[in-house]
Amino acid sequence: MDIYDLSLTVNACIPIFAPYTPNDEAEHKMEKFLQIFKNDTDSLLNINGSNGWHAGQAFYNTLTYHRTLDEEDKKFCFAGAIISLVKALEMGTMQSVMAINTLIEMIKSNREIVDLYVYAMPDERMVCDLKMPSTLISTSNLQMKEGIKVRLSCILKFLVALQENRLDQADNETKAGKYYLSALFDEAYHRIGGYAYLGIIN
Repeated sequence: MDIYDLSLTVNACIPIFAPYTPNDEAEHKMEKFLQIFKNDTDSLLNINGSNGWHAGQAFYNTLTYHRTLDEEDKKFCFAGAIISLVKALEMGTMQSVMAINTLIEMIKSNREIVDLYVYAMPDERMVCDLKMPSTLISTSNLQMKEGIKVRLSCILKFLVALQENRLDQADNETKAGKYYLSALFDEAYHRIGGYAYLGIIN
């Protein structure tokens, strides 16, 4: 699969400096893009940084601009975008900076999906599976809803600090955000892997 060309078919449909006008042709390209990745989840799970930026943007555009996506397709797009854009962060290039912007906007705009991911980040999992220092855990005594808000805030603080190149001044919440972002990636990865076996994504 040529991920760059496939992603370009979607990304080229979205004007950069003008409002997007919904249209059937663009949505058909978005649907084809999704179907190809659904039939080849290995390419998504093994995506590299540069392709990650392009595919991540195409997943985001599909999630944002397609008028009639069903819930499963929305969840697939979200998971695909998380995997792809987090991979793009690893490059340390201008595409990485753009990936941060897209991640921030997507996380803020899709709370109904994001909250389910963040709910799957209990303290025990963060410490045992993701090696998060217990000193960075600050949600142990919070109600579930408040804990989700704090973890989500940490992710956004980390992304903003990364964007502004001030991680050297990071407070504990920002440092925790790095681990919560890893958990977000891990959750998306497992959901796409589950889709490969079960044909559904939760």
